[in-house]
Amino acid sequence: MTQESGAILVVGPVVNDFTDVVSLRYGGKRGKVFLVHDCGAALTQLDRVNPDVIILHESVPNAESFLAKVKGQRGRSLVSVIRVYPNGTP
Repeated sequence: MTQESGAILVVGPVVNDFTDVVSLRYGGKRGKVFLVHDCGAALTQLDRVNPDVIILHESVPNAESFLAKVKGQRGRSLVSVIRVYPNGTP
């Protein structure tokens, strides 16, 4: 079982209003927010950060395979994942 970290890992293509709101709302005393722009960097950060929540933007290349790797790891399968879809996606 992993220890709680109070961290959120955001995997998104750019810094935008959404990532700013997440950082302002949940960063600081409540925890830490880590923003990466690709799935390779996200996999590297996964062990360092030990996030409680992963926010994954679907437009990031290899998002689906990243999610499969995370959910396939013992001890990580229960990490909460919020998937964000680009505007206009059905």
